[in-house]
Amino acid sequence: YMKNILIFGLGVSGQGVLNFCKEREINFAVYDDDASKCIGNLDDLSVVDLVVSSPGVPKDHKFLLTIKEAGWKLISDLQLFKYFAKPSIKIIWITGSNGKSTTASLMYHILKKAGKNVFFGGNIGNTPLVKEAFEAEFCIFEVSSFQLEITNFIFDASAILNISNNHSASHG
Repeated sequence: YMKNILIFGLGVSGQGVLNFCKEREINFAVYDDDASKCIGNLDDLSVVDLVVSSPGVPKDHKFLLTIKEAGWKLISDLQLFKYFAKPSIKIIWITGSNGKSTTASLMYHILKKAGKNVFFGGNIGNTPLVKEAFEAEFCIFEVSSFQLEITNFIFDASAILNISNNHSASHG
């Protein structure tokens, strides 16, 4: 039902969304502060179904205000993954100020050792929007607080590790 996606930011996450759209023949447009990255095959933005934002975009970014004024739904690449994933895939996320990569990696190795088909990705540079993730039994995602702000679904398991004030400028 999603035919027209606006990709906000063309970093690692945005590039994953872009490749996903191309593979599934979904119309897309890219908005990035670097105008040379603004590409796409979607000419009429009035038909945008949703906006997939890269994590870490400042809350006061001028384009976020445009998105809100237009009434577009803003989601993360994790949310887009969930829309297209098989219901049988178990999704686990790990977040917190420190230790996310170590904990998620440990969980990945435990499940792998148990003979499970596991994908490890998220905010560590591996987009969830790849074939391996869609074919996995378990997806373990290292998730930033910024991704969680625009992700709205129930995970099968989650862990919030230690929390410090390192993002207090963004979260208050």
